[in-house]
Amino acid sequence: MSAGALVDAAQDRATGVALPAALAPGLGGFLNFNAQVFSGLRLIANGFWAKGGGRYIFGQAPDLIVRPDASLSTVTFRSTVEGLDLAPANTLLFADYGGVYIGRNDAPAADGTACADATSCVGYGYPGAPSNQNKWIHEATGGFVQAFWKDAKYGGLSVIGQYSYVQRDRWSVAPGGPSNTHDHMVFLGLRYTLPGAPPKMAY
Repeated sequence: MSAGALVDAAQDRATGVALPAALAPGLGGFLNFNAQVFSGLRLIANGFWAKGGGRYIFGQAPDLIVRPDASLSTVTFRSTVEGLDLAPANTLLFADYGGVYIGRNDAPAADGTACADATSCVGYGYPGAPSNQNKWIHEATGGFVQAFWKDAKYGGLSVIGQYSYVQRDRWSVAPGGPSNTHDHMVFLGLRYTLPGAPPKMAY
């Protein structure tokens, strides 16, 4: 098990332009769990929450937005990856889930106006936002790795099969448009592993 914290900050910089001096602080934390329940069964659970750390989840969420007065505001997100591996004999069975929630952070495009649509808002997740501004991203996957043979001198041969379901929910849906989009993916591969073993580490 491991845990940690994220602390950072952002500030506008421009030559010859007066910008707000306040920093946009980023704060977050993570908790990771990886344990072998019994021989052949391993459980994995990872959670990460932050304001201003979207770049650490493969860029799925923005770190911040820029308001019309040039001040910065961080975007909140939550993410998780969970799964289990079962390895009886020469077979590996696995099932995993990953999810990301990206919070809404918007502002009126001009002082004294309301944030109501794409022409009067800036930020992330506002009404009428582009379709790439996601609220939720989910992926569930499962599969197997079947080893036919493995030899330190000649290498190994295995077959890998995997199915994945991906769904994303957007903050703004056009009238008559689908509430979410999804995809089904199937992978099948034949893998040859080169012979040899990793070097022994000296401690």
